[in-house]
Amino acid sequence: MSLERLLAPDAGLAAIGEEIGRAPRAALARLLTRMMAGAAVAAGAVYVGTRRLNMLWNLELGYFPALAERVDAVRATLFAMLAGPLLLAAAFTLVAPWFGAPRRPLAALAVAVIGMTPIYVVGAAMFFLPAVVLMLLAFIISCFRWGRGAQRLLGVREGETAEFIAIALIATSLALQIASHLAADWL
Repeated sequence: MSLERLLAPDAGLAAIGEEIGRAPRAALARLLTRMMAGAAVAAGAVYVGTRRLNMLWNLELGYFPALAERVDAVRATLFAMLAGPLLLAAAFTLVAPWFGAPRRPLAALAVAVIGMTPIYVVGAAMFFLPAVVLMLLAFIISCFRWGRGAQRLLGVREGETAEFIAIALIATSLALQIASHLAADWL
């Protein structure tokens, strides 16, 4: 994936917009597959980092990290990477009428998943602790991509995009906290 395509998602948004109009089930399958693949790769990288590299490095230094009674980082990553885009799409769908845009759940899912692409890409490097800094950069790029998607696929006006994304992200953050609390026994 080129840097230009990562930063300027207009071609991908146009393609998925056409596919939603032409074959909504195929578009849904493609989006869910992309979401699951990104989540699985990120969770796999976290597994390698926490189970293999962290243990090997720490054992050599005479330190053994305590893993009992803690949230499993792999399951938590998988949960957040799968639930996050779904909750973000729900927030986009619910908030859209406040900004004069119609509710388009499938288009909202497309915006959420396409916007998550930088996070999925950096998630593949999460085996290495400094990748957390890259994740911050990926989140900023994702915010830009969500904004472009909101304009192109959801019909949010350009001057209202920042507020739309901010409200949707706050709602998603709250919903994800509640969902993770409810799923705490699994995590």
